[in-house]
Amino acid sequence: MHQKSVKIGWIIMLILGIYRFIGSIMLMATGESDISSGILFFTNAVAIIGITLASYRNAEKWSWCCLLIIGIAPLFGCTILHGVGAWVLVGWILFIPAIVIPAKAILGKKTA
Repeated sequence: MHQKSVKIGWIIMLILGIYRFIGSIMLMATGESDISSGILFFTNAVAIIGITLASYRNAEKWSWCCLLIIGIAPLFGCTILHGVGAWVLVGWILFIPAIVIPAKAILGKKTA
């Protein structure tokens, strides 16, 4: 059961990273965002994808904590600054299960 929850979590987190990657390109292409915000969002997406593929799918505790911080910070910022639009809502819908579903399996795991 724990392995299944970790697998579900990392797959959803990977989808979130890809979503942010596409979102950063869309924000810059449509002119909704300046280049610095787009690059910031792009690097956030790359970090999420990298951590997810390298450590989150192996259920390493540090990756869960790191993804919690780098995953929720843009969501809070966008929600406060822009309100709950479609892009932000989808971000929340992807982020919450991706971080909550594997939490027990990852955080309850004994370290050597």
